[in-house]
Amino acid sequence: MLKLQSEQLTVGDCYLSWLTCKLETSDINTIFARELISNIEDRQSVLFNEAFISAMFFDPRINSTLTIDQQQSAKNQIISLYVRLLQLNDINKINEKDTTSETDLPEEFEKENRFSVHNKLQNFLINTYIEKHDNVSTLLPSRHGVIDECVQTFKENLSMFLEEPLLDSSADVLKFWEQKKGKYPTLYEVAKIVLATPVTQVSVERLFSSMKFIMSDLRLNLKDDIIEDILFIRSYHLHKD
Repeated sequence: MLKLQSEQLTVGDCYLSWLTCKLETSDINTIFARELISNIEDRQSVLFNEAFISAMFFDPRINSTLTIDQQQSAKNQIISLYVRLLQLNDINKINEKDTTSETDLPEEFEKENRFSVHNKLQNFLINTYIEKHDNVSTLLPSRHGVIDECVQTFKENLSMFLEEPLLDSSADVLKFWEQKKGKYPTLYEVAKIVLATPVTQVSVERLFSSMKFIMSDLRLNLKDDIIEDILFIRSYHLHKD
């Protein structure tokens, strides 16, 4: 049970503990043990949601336990996430271009914006001007061919990854991916997101416990974003080792 409270608990770690409990309980020949096994198996169908099996897919310790249907479902989810990342990268590049293009606006727009920085109407008109000339929806379709090519390569890498040898159950899957990021750079980026799926409430409960050190009678007027930043820095400082 202590393992389930560890700070770096991944889906794979949780499932291995689940399997250990199931296997050891099945060795006990009692009515209570058999009833417990039955309930464990019933609960497993709820446990295996899309996020869970996607994280299992990226864990070479346990991905061989997935059925063909579960494996295909995980692939679909992972590919969808990858496409979303590609689209976000496109949008970020366009936003950078929009920021740069502000220097190319007509001179009268620049002067007006300089003298009325906080003028919401003028800001709205400038943003409309930018969107008209650099619209996201007109730029993304031109990338469809490139995205399709990237997705095809990504699928091939997924197939290659499934050929990786079985990883020992005591191994650290996070270290595994750090070692493989040179071989599978795109898979590595997606795996970082998928494997970050919280498995238990421990990390959330610890953050709530930290609130008592941040919130006080003298700090009740802190804004939400400031509290989040303080929690992030505090959590990183406590667990960076």
